[in-house]
Amino acid sequence: MTIMLNRHFLVWLSSEGWDSVMNQVHPGNVTLIEEWCTKDWPAIARRHEVGIAEDQICVGIAGPPRDDGTRPRVPLAIPRDAVSRTTAPISLDRVISVLPTRWHDGITTLLQEAANLNITLRVYGSASWQFITGQPYVRNNSDIDILCYPRTQEELKRIVDLLDHTADQLPLDGEVVFPSMEAVAWKEWQAARHSNDGRRVLVKGCHKAYLAKMDTLLHTFETTQ
Repeated sequence: MTIMLNRHFLVWLSSEGWDSVMNQVHPGNVTLIEEWCTKDWPAIARRHEVGIAEDQICVGIAGPPRDDGTRPRVPLAIPRDAVSRTTAPISLDRVISVLPTRWHDGITTLLQEAANLNITLRVYGSASWQFITGQPYVRNNSDIDILCYPRTQEELKRIVDLLDHTADQLPLDGEVVFPSMEAVAWKEWQAARHSNDGRRVLVKGCHKAYLAKMDTLLHTFETTQ
C-alpha cells in the first residue's frame, strides 16, 4: 500500500497500530488515545522527526482545549504497516456546518470564488478536529487554517490574493502547498511578493523546514508538469 506522507493528511491506524503506540503516550493522555482508538478517529500526518526510522510515520493527535486554554498534543511515531488508510485534508465546504454561523456568509463567498478558480480549499487545525470529533475545538480567537494546492503560478497568485482579500472578513490563516508538496504560510508568501529585497520564505516539508528563495519554489510548477 502506498502511504501518503504529506503533512496534514488524515491517517487511520489499525487496531494493532493503536496497540503499538500506547507505550509512547504520557499517562495523562492515555484516556484520550483510548477514545481515539475506540471511535476510529484519524491522526494527522506531521513532519518526520530526526531520529525516527524511515519505516515509521510521524503523526499527531490534539485534544480539545482545556478550561485554561491549553490543548493536549500527542506526537506519535507509527510503523508504516500500522496505517489502515489515509486521505487528503478535509475540504472547507464540508466543515462549514460545524463553524460559527457568523462566518458562514464569508465562507460561502470564499468557496464560490475559489470554485471560480477551480481550486479546492481544505482545512486543518481546530476546524478539522471539530469536524472529525464533534467536540468543541473552535474558540472565539480561533483561526480558519486553510490549505490550498495551486497547480500553476497564476493559480498561486490568484488564490493568495483571494485569501488576502477575504482575511478582512474572516480570521484566515494557513498554507499554500507547492507541487513539490512543500508548504509556505500564505500570509508570508503574500508579504514576500510585495517586498523588493529578494526575501526568502520559510518552507515546511515532510522532513524539514528551511528558508528558500521564492523563485526556487515557483520553479517547481515547471518541473512537475
